[in-house]
Amino acid sequence: MQYEGFVVYRSFYEAIEKIPEEEQLIAYKIMMDYALNDTLPEDMPLSVDIIFGLIKPQIDKNRERAANGRKGGRKKKTEKVEKPQVLEEKQPENEEKTEKSCQKSLEVVGKDLTPESEKSEAVETATEAVHRTDYKKIIDIYHKCCPSLSKVVKVTEKRKTAIRARLRSYTEDELRKCFEMAERSQFLRGEKGGWKANFDWLMNENNIAKVLEGTYEDNERKAEPKKNNNQFHNLEERGYSQDYYAALEERLTGGKVS
Repeated sequence: MQYEGFVVYRSFYEAIEKIPEEEQLIAYKIMMDYALNDTLPEDMPLSVDIIFGLIKPQIDKNRERAANGRKGGRKKKTEKVEKPQVLEEKQPENEEKTEKSCQKSLEVVGKDLTPESEKSEAVETATEAVHRTDYKKIIDIYHKCCPSLSKVVKVTEKRKTAIRARLRSYTEDELRKCFEMAERSQFLRGEKGGWKANFDWLMNENNIAKVLEGTYEDNERKAEPKKNNNQFHNLEERGYSQDYYAALEERLTGGKVS
């Protein structure tokens, strides 16, 4: 859904000013894309992720206020309830003017009314979520399950962001299963063409889904033969001689062979 505008508070500006200069443009771009086009990138730098955790709730609240305003909103106690005029029904353009006027009033940059306690809690919540993520544990699971794939030498911010993004959709057990399935795949191990997967490839949103769905399983594994349930199928064949069979026949017939 697209929006015509949104409210920018001074607190947004002051928060973004505190992050590295090279990431400020990224923060503004992400804020604009979300506020106007309702889109979010799959990955973002750690500092931007923390700051946007403060900004996003306020943008969402303003959207809700704008939606309520277009519906009429809550009437004030001192407001006089007037009967609808027939003229308004005959001229729909008046409704359009009213909606535009309401929207413009919401787009005016005014005083940030969000309590400071709410802002602090939002920042603390985003920060705690970042620190609660055990990045080393996920990478250790990858190393244990995928000895054939390349090792992770450095836990970069991009990799931290990818790990947090995947843990929003998958559990640790599901990530472990993905790594195990990758290790069993000849293609992902690089045995069929030279290319092989790595940690960054497996942590991609689209790739992890395809691995878990069995897209890269070996054909031999997909078409495993059914097990023989006959309890005698493992018995070794015995090599009896012709004389043995003749003696057995004579014994069974009492020496009377027809």
